[in-house]
Amino acid sequence: MVLGFNLFFVFSFTVFLMLWHMVLPYTMGMGGIILGAYFGWRYKKGKLSIQDVIFALGFIFNLWYVVSLDINVRQYDYFNFFMQAFYFVENDFFIDGPLGYLKSAYYQPPFFAGIAGIITKIGMLFGMTREEGFDEARFISLFAVSGVYVIYWRFLNLFKFDKKVMLWVYAGFVFLSFHTILSGLNNNDALVYFFMVMILYKGYLWYCDASLENAFKVSLFVMLAGMTKFSGLMMMAYLGMLGLALLIERKNKFDAKLWVEFLVIGLGGIIGFSWGIFLLMHGVGLVPPPQSADYQLMSEYSIWQRLSDFSNINILFADVRNGVIEPNVWLSLIKTSIFGEWVWENVVFSYILYVINILFAVFFVYSFGGVFKYKIGNDFGLNLAVIVSVVAVLISWAMFWFKFPYFCSTEFRYVAILMPFGFLWLANFLTQKKLPKWGNVTLAVLSVLFVFAKVIVYLSTI
Repeated sequence: MVLGFNLFFVFSFTVFLMLWHMVLPYTMGMGGIILGAYFGWRYKKGKLSIQDVIFALGFIFNLWYVVSLDINVRQYDYFNFFMQAFYFVENDFFIDGPLGYLKSAYYQPPFFAGIAGIITKIGMLFGMTREEGFDEARFISLFAVSGVYVIYWRFLNLFKFDKKVMLWVYAGFVFLSFHTILSGLNNNDALVYFFMVMILYKGYLWYCDASLENAFKVSLFVMLAGMTKFSGLMMMAYLGMLGLALLIERKNKFDAKLWVEFLVIGLGGIIGFSWGIFLLMHGVGLVPPPQSADYQLMSEYSIWQRLSDFSNINILFADVRNGVIEPNVWLSLIKTSIFGEWVWENVVFSYILYVINILFAVFFVYSFGGVFKYKIGNDFGLNLAVIVSVVAVLISWAMFWFKFPYFCSTEFRYVAILMPFGFLWLANFLTQKKLPKWGNVTLAVLSVLFVFAKVIVYLSTI
């Protein structure tokens, strides 16, 4: 089952739309015309598929969200990334500028901000203000989310999943509310998410064909993930378990070729963390606590309350700027995966979206048991990697919000990589389990209602 879109097309298309948006109006119209023409060409050749339609609908909706937002609306850490990007611009990307200021001002790895700085500079050359130029950096996130759609379809096709299940799972993945929010962010969350999904995909290809070439590809994306955001290096747990499974399978445990591949991937992780090493050498913390964020402080709640108090389940939005925070970490994950930390219009459909997401979350947790029972690939090596990765991500997230007891520490964006893992084990579970007809009908109805509610909420708000 081939997807008619590839990364080159998505990258070229996104860059074209960004440049168009800088100088001309009607970006949505132009995007629709190009997609329509491409669809017509695919249809004429008899190659148009359902997955193409799913991808295109997801892309065009996210594009609409990106171009509809005003400057610094529904953003995380906007000013930090704006200052870092403009610092690159002011200092000619270090051609003439000093490096010393970075050690005291910016802790985030520089890859996203460097690209955002280039885009800001291009925008300024077109006569935009620096804020307007930086605003175009959202197209980095739009490309990243769209690239995830492409790569994830390829990843799903590596397995023998039921075709109907795979289309349903892919549609659910594409239309996640969080993906739309992610596509409009002026920060590094979407880009590191893209690189982590690339590691998920390329890592499994390396596991299936442990060659030096595949190891170098994995190493490249590990390096890029680390230089985008430190959390990208959490994928080393996934790669480590795949490597352990390979080692267990090998009769010769001292196979030099395999150990060289381990070394190559490990070097990618070391280079990826080089910015962190730079910061630590200069006494700068990797994750400084939020500034002026007392309104998010959660230290008055006990660990037990944060894990088991569901008294706020009836409160829809985590409107932190108006004093409405969600102390329960599990509800925080659900609420911020749908709405972020903002208030949305159309409360009725927002509640529908909220309830459906809770039901889906319960189903995801239930279906996780299938990872221990049903092989995902040809053996249980990937199952092991999935289990360890999920545990590692959750432990890392728990340590984060425990050390920094702020609401923002519990947000879904810090565990977003669980979604690609989750939809993988869900596809495997539904293929192996064979739900009864009423179960399939229920999932189908809830999925359609989920997409419809999301569209209504976004159209009502943006």
